Amino acid sequence: MTSHTSAAGTTAGTGSIRIRIRILAVVAATIAAAAVWLIADAAGASLAVDQGDGPKDLTFGSVFLFAPGAALAGWGLLALLEKFKPAGALKLWTVIASVVLVLSFGLPFGMDSTGGTRVAQLLMHLVTGVTVISVLRRSSTGASDS
Repeated sequence: MTSHTSAAGTTAGTGSIRIRIRILAVVAATIAAAAVWLIADAAGASLAVDQGDGPKDLTFGSVFLFAPGAALAGWGLLALLEKFKPAGALKLWTVIASVVLVLSFGLPFGMDSTGGTRVAQLLMHLVTGVTVISVLRRSSTGASDS
């Protein structure tokens, strides 16, 4: 495979690899969250929450909406930071992503649900966040700087 150096000094091959890694982050985060859902469901967790308007099931399909949504949001923020604040983008993004992950742990406690459902939600947030953070960090243009 040949690659051509652009005016910015990066290679076309490097950009292609970066995109593949970022797609992998989205797919891996979704699979990890889906695996937690499947295990929780098999273990008998009710996987339903009540936000005051009646119980709503946390469906398998919702995993395929929210996990990739979170991963894509992380990817988008990283890309923006790399474009507009290249120096320190990776460190800033890692701090922001980590804070968002920690704050997301509060969501399961803002709803009425069983202990098993809360544990499953917390684990889905954890595996999604850790996967996104660790994989996207490897794809960053500043990965060698941190």
